[in-house]
This record gives sequence, C-alpha cells and structure tokens, in this order.
Amino acid sequence: MRSQIILTDAAILKAKPAPEGKRYDIWDARLPNFGVRVTDRGRKSFVVMKRLNGVLLRRKIGDYPSLTLASARQLAQAALEEISLGVDPKVRQREKEQEEQRKRDGNFRAVVDAFALQHLSKLRSGGEIKTVIERELIPRWSRRPISDITRREVREAVQTVFDRGAPYAANRLLAFTRKLFNWALERDLIKFSPVAGIKAPGREERRERVLNDEEIRKIWKATGEMSPAFGMMLRFLLLTGQRREEVGLMKWSDFDRGKAIWTIPRERTKGDRAHEVPLTPSALTVLDAMPRLGDLIFTTTGDRPLGSWTKAKAKADKLSGVSEWRIHDLRRTAATNMARAGVPRLVISQVLNHVEGGVTHIYDRASYIEEKRSALSRWADALQMILARQQQP
Repeated sequence: MRSQIILTDAAILKAKPAPEGKRYDIWDARLPNFGVRVTDRGRKSFVVMKRLNGVLLRRKIGDYPSLTLASARQLAQAALEEISLGVDPKVRQREKEQEEQRKRDGNFRAVVDAFALQHLSKLRSGGEIKTVIERELIPRWSRRPISDITRREVREAVQTVFDRGAPYAANRLLAFTRKLFNWALERDLIKFSPVAGIKAPGREERRERVLNDEEIRKIWKATGEMSPAFGMMLRFLLLTGQRREEVGLMKWSDFDRGKAIWTIPRERTKGDRAHEVPLTPSALTVLDAMPRLGDLIFTTTGDRPLGSWTKAKAKADKLSGVSEWRIHDLRRTAATNMARAGVPRLVISQVLNHVEGGVTHIYDRASYIEEKRSALSRWADALQMILARQQQP
C-alpha cells in the first residue's frame, strides 16, 4: 500500500531527497490520488495519478514552492474530475496552449507583421501600404483576433477616413485592407474576408492637375527653405519627371556621372524593365548638393529612404502657399511642359517609362537615350526661363 499522510507545508519541507537515481511519492490522505514527488536532488512537484480507460496516468500539477499547497489541491481536484470524465489533463492543457498560440498568431497585429514581412517587403508600394494600415487600423484592432473583425467594422474604419474629407485616402485604405484580408484568407488565417462586397466610399476623378508657372516658382523657392534631402528630392522629381518611389530609392551606384545617366534597375521600376534617365546640368546640380551618407542619395541616415512625406508636403504647402497639389503632379507638370516644348508624345512616354501597348511594347527595345536627353534638356531650359521670370517686376 502507498503510505499516506495529510500533506502540509511542514511535511513537504521535511521530506528528504531520494537516494541517487531514485524518486519517491508522498500521497495526500485528504485528497486521494494527489501527492508530492521528491527527486534525488530534493526537487518537489505536485502530481495526480489515476486510471483512464484502464491506463494509469501520472500528471504533474506544478512545482513546490512556486505553486502553493492550497492552489495545488484545487488544481489536482479539477484534474482528477477531468480524468473521471474521460479527459486527459495533459491533452487538454496542450490543446489549450495550442489555442492560445493560435490566438496570438492570429491577432491583427501579428498578421500585419507577417503580411509586411512575407508580402509587402517584395512590393514597391509595400512601405506605403504598411504605413497606412499601421496608422488607420492598428489602433483599432491591434490585439483583436483577425477572424473576429466584421464587415461593419471595416466600413466604419474606411468611412472615418472619408469623413475627414479624404475620399482618395479612404479608397486606398479599403484597397490595402482588401489586400491584407485576401492574403490572410489564402493562408487559412480567416474563413472569409470581411472586405468582400464593400464598395469604395467615394468616386475618384482622374487628376489633371498641372502646376502653372507661378506655382512652380513658389514651390521651387520653398524647396530651398526645406531640409536638403526633401527639398532637393522635390526639385529632382520636377526636373526628371520620374516616380517618387524610384527617385526615393536612387543610389549613387545607379548613377554614371561621366555619361550623366541614371539607370533605374528593373526590380525598382513600375514597368518591370530597366530605365535610363539622362540627367541635365540642372539635375546634376541637385545631386551635387546632396552629401554622401551612404549609397542612397536622398536620405538623412545613409541607409534608409526618406519617410514622413506627409509632414514634408505640408511644410512645402506652408512655405509656398500652394495647396491642392500632390507630389505626383510634379511628374505630370514635367510631362506637360515637355509637350509644350514640342517633344513628341512617344518620347515623353519613354522619358516617363510608360509601358506602351501592342507592337511597340513587344518589339521596340530602343533606349531613345538621345531623344530623352533632348526632351529633358528642353524642359530644363523652359524651367530656367520660368524661374528667371520670378526676378522680373
């Protein structure tokens, strides 16, 4: 027979270590099948032992003294009741831990982090998407299981942005949220997407905004009063007509000073093809104003592209007095002024690295480097004339 005593703290403390390589149990006379196991090193742990379907189970409850005797009795009572009902406490605990882990892995914050690492990091626009989601959605749903988020909550999040007077931003938020939930759906993190069937809250009109000469002068002047990285990058965008994402990742190693050509690698272009941009003396002057902090050109750290463009744009608005324009309008303004200078549409398309359709897209592999250089030179000359008029009464 197993020896039994009424377990007390004093009795447990008095229990001596087992012989080397051995261990023994002290069973509680108050609660059958509950006891303390003592090892040869003097370690003591609470255990229960009971048959389940003819198999003798021994399950650890916890270590003494980190687990008190009173708490151990309560846990042991619950475990023994589970065994009596045909449930193995060890299996139940494992299932509980797995469920808790699934909840941790499936909370909104964790899913967003995985989405950013596994998907957004491979996209040109990944940084923008992550920034919007973290700004608009993380404060709402950070610790919520992503599977609990409803269609109504998604609509409310998007409508909040729309009600701020930002229909374009609201539509982008909806599109980015759809990407996130579709990604989660493909990985069985959710059973359905709450974004399905939600329509964009506002209609977006095709933008035709082109800065006039006075606005160009004001914005150019404002860039000289901003931090060099942001100010010079805005000037470079206007001079070259290239995309902000591509200019923002421009590297000194992409730039051939001798040939005055900037080559954008295929993996960093929207058109999925390498793009050569001839640089005019005005564009080279902008680059000469940038300190070499690392391989990135437009940076304040040397290893990271510029962030906080919302603040930089707001400062440009305040300094220039020009409002209702977007950074992408600099690209449209450059293209429009090239057209005014007599540059053919096809050449402008080559400067902007637009993808041509049909036969042109498939067979025309010419770089148009001289035509592009001529087009950008015409625009640089026209820009100089626009800026010079600022000095006239």
